[in-house]
Amino acid sequence: MLAFKGDRAVASTASGERGFSTTPVCCTSAACQYVPPLIIYKRSAKGLEDGAPPGTIFTYYLESGYINKDICVRWLRPFIDTVRSSKEGEVLLLLDGHSTHTRNLDALDIARENGVIMLALSGHTTLRLQSPDVSFF
Repeated sequence: MLAFKGDRAVASTASGERGFSTTPVCCTSAACQYVPPLIIYKRSAKGLEDGAPPGTIFTYYLESGYINKDICVRWLRPFIDTVRSSKEGEVLLLLDGHSTHTRNLDALDIARENGVIMLALSGHTTLRLQSPDVSFF
């Protein structure tokens, strides 16, 4: 679909399905270590778990269906358990620059206490730089 702004055509897309948003939070390492995903629905997730990878965490956020600060912390704990990070064996976690990661004191404290170095990619660069989007997915 094309929308016009002034004398310029601006490309845009519109979803044919307007019921609710679903957001996956996925992570894998360069050594192909798989971290179970977290799936965020905009409504209750009951009955939608069939066929999901083992260990998948399901949650919902009624306001948007996107991640928030509490859901970020909820995902970070199983991440730490899976990668077995510690202050002696630190891991690097690459993130987009969303405020739920970068301005989340609870997540930053948990990461620091457990040897997780959280590195946020610069804004508007994840399309090209976010490794899972370029390779894994």
